[in-house]
Amino acid sequence: MASVGLSIPNMRAWREGPPVFRRGGEPAGSAASSFTFSMASRVAIPKSGVVYVDIPVYGLPRKPRAVTTSLHVHKHSVETLALTLGCPDGRGALLSAFHGDRATAYGSSPDAPTVFDDDAELSIVEALPPFAGVFRPVQSIARLLGGLATPNGLWHLIVSDAEGTPGGQLVHGTITFQF
Repeated sequence: MASVGLSIPNMRAWREGPPVFRRGGEPAGSAASSFTFSMASRVAIPKSGVVYVDIPVYGLPRKPRAVTTSLHVHKHSVETLALTLGCPDGRGALLSAFHGDRATAYGSSPDAPTVFDDDAELSIVEALPPFAGVFRPVQSIARLLGGLATPNGLWHLIVSDAEGTPGGQLVHGTITFQF
C-alpha cells in the first residue's frame, strides 16, 4: 500500500497560516465560491494493489455546499480499476468500479479529466470511455460531508487495481469544494 503526499517547498511563507488555492494555483480570496486542492505529482498504480494519494485540505472556513473530484488515469485496461474518494474521518465514496471495458484512460488528459459530481446528469455506469466530462459517481460524494465538522484534513484519492498488469498511473487528481 503506497501513500503519496503533497510537498510544500516554502514553509516560511506560512506566517499567518497555510494558503488556500483554487483553480490555476492562485491564492483564493474571501469572495471565491470554490476552492480546489490538487495532488502533488503523478503516481504509479501498483499491479494488483492499492494506492492512496493524499490531498491535504486546509483553510476552509466552513462546510461547503458541495464537493466534486476530477482525475486522469492511464492503465492498460481501466476495467480492472476501482476509484474511491476518502475523507479525513476514514469514510469513502465509490466513484467508479470496473467500468470502461478495454479502454485505457479515465479522462482524455489533465485538461479534459473525468469529473465526478453528484449533480451530473449522466452516471459513470452509463458512460462510454474515455470518460472525459462530468459524471455522477456510483456513490454520493456529498454524503462524506455529513459527518465532518469541517472539511479540513487529509483527503485521499484511492485507486485499486484488480489485475496483475503493471503500467498504470494516476496522472492528475483534484478535489473542489463549492460554497
